[in-house]
Amino acid sequence: MPRLKAAFATCFSSTPGLERLSLETRFFILDLDSLPQSHPGLRSLRVFERITPHHLTFLASLPVLESLHISLSEPVKTPIRFEKLLSLSIAHDLDTAATLITSMDAPCLRNLSLNSFHPDSLSLRAELSQCLHPLVARFPSLTGFHWRCSQESDRSYGYYGSRNPNGTLAELLEPLFSLRPLRDVSLRLSGPIVPYSSTDFKRMAEAWPALETLALDLDHPDSVDLDPRYRRLVPHWTGSAPPVQQADLGAFVAFARHCPRLHTVRIPRVWMESITNVPRLLALPSESESESESGCTRMALTRHGLRLLNVHKILCPEAPQGLGSVRFNNLKNEAFRQVMGPVFPFARFQLPIVV
Repeated sequence: MPRLKAAFATCFSSTPGLERLSLETRFFILDLDSLPQSHPGLRSLRVFERITPHHLTFLASLPVLESLHISLSEPVKTPIRFEKLLSLSIAHDLDTAATLITSMDAPCLRNLSLNSFHPDSLSLRAELSQCLHPLVARFPSLTGFHWRCSQESDRSYGYYGSRNPNGTLAELLEPLFSLRPLRDVSLRLSGPIVPYSSTDFKRMAEAWPALETLALDLDHPDSVDLDPRYRRLVPHWTGSAPPVQQADLGAFVAFARHCPRLHTVRIPRVWMESITNVPRLLALPSESESESESGCTRMALTRHGLRLLNVHKILCPEAPQGLGSVRFNNLKNEAFRQVMGPVFPFARFQLPIVV
């Protein structure tokens, strides 16, 4: 290690004009405290080794720092200010991330990413709320929110704790609904089984009229490990009934009506009530008929400018008797394209692969 540190120090000292730096090591090979003097031109910094609040005070002194990716070792207890920071990524538990958000002053911040790890999902909603409420209060001009959440698990025995997050998708994100400028939202949740329906997506569409991208990668109770060398035992859902995890076609109508700038959508599961009566699904609602009255059976042909529509699984009533699974899946994909095509005529469809 001493030789590596010496070699790195020699190379690093010869690049005083460096603007981007990413360090992924198991030990520190760089004196973070000296960066404001040795490399004042740094605009982007990624440090994968956990750092302390002490280090943060020096990183905040970097005069033109715009992007920062860090993993915290302990809570932040003193105020800290980043003059030029546009994008911040925090890797740690949500409680520790909340202390930085509460203590931080960053007038230019527009994008926040959280990477959190949890032994159990039962407290997830409360922990996330502790992050999001101060986030909304301190950064009302935020345009991007990205959350990657993992739960403790074992390849042989599955997840140790409950996978119930005690809230639906909209309930988890509730504090963010006051952020009208929000443009980009992505969630990747491994472990927690978050219930969602078209009601959740309609609330998102109404809350975020400037939305451009929505990407969801959410676990489901039937998630399995694809590696045949391991058997993964997934605990049963702990509630009284399995969670609802599907949007209907009305969710896409809501996005088409309320989010004119939307160009990319990824929703894991979509419900279609029919694959044989597409003309009825395409029927236009009357002017006086609300979305709730028309349900998911009538589509508003708005010719939205969406560019990419990604659906992982299409759900519908059981296949007619005698219809093979491949044929049934092809019919579902084709019916979805026929219904969504007039609404999103410019979109590329990424639908379930038929094998």
